[in-house]
Amino acid sequence: MKKIKMLIMLNSLMGISFILLFFSILFYRYIPTSWQGSYFLYQLHTYSGIVFFLIAFFHIILNWSWIKHNILKR
Repeated sequence: MKKIKMLIMLNSLMGISFILLFFSILFYRYIPTSWQGSYFLYQLHTYSGIVFFLIAFFHIILNWSWIKHNILKR
């Protein structure tokens, strides 16, 4: 049960990180506002990407038995 709770937490954080990634690059590059091209959005996108990558790595580790069983089966 501990693994399931950890996955729920990781999935939630990964979803939030993805939303931050998406909207930060959207407002940084494509939506004309006073925030377009701002250093804050650039940093937000950078750090959200790092957090997303790290969480995805742990997500894969926690789901490795499922991946082996369903995807890597021979």
